[in-house]
Amino acid sequence: MRLAAVRRPGSSAWYLGGQYWLDRMKVSGLEPQGLLFNVNVPGKEGGLLSAAGLVALLDRRDNVFYPSAGGYLELSSLHSMAAIGSDFDFSKFTLDGRKYWSRDGQHVVALNAYLEWNTGTPPFTHLGFIGGT
Repeated sequence: MRLAAVRRPGSSAWYLGGQYWLDRMKVSGLEPQGLLFNVNVPGKEGGLLSAAGLVALLDRRDNVFYPSAGGYLELSSLHSMAAIGSDFDFSKFTLDGRKYWSRDGQHVVALNAYLEWNTGTPPFTHLGFIGGT
């Protein structure tokens, strides 16, 4: 379960808020010759992930579903620890930026940059992925 609540303070273009993730992980069907079976990897035995953090986002797209102009920027932090019921101790910081251009209204050029930085010992299921999720 992933929840986020953001609010726009006053006339600011930014939205600020918090987020909470709850994930009960269960790993099954490990192959005896597979990497997870033979190596001690955090999250290999499953577990409960409980994490809370902050979110700041700026959304200046002309259309949320089919943007052709503007941009989107989201900064977030997420912290998982035993104090909030998690079996894992780590922090995740993300930056998601997108920019859209259109000259003729029919063709759109989009640029997307996503950066993720983890500290501590995240389970393998919550590591950054190459190429997206």
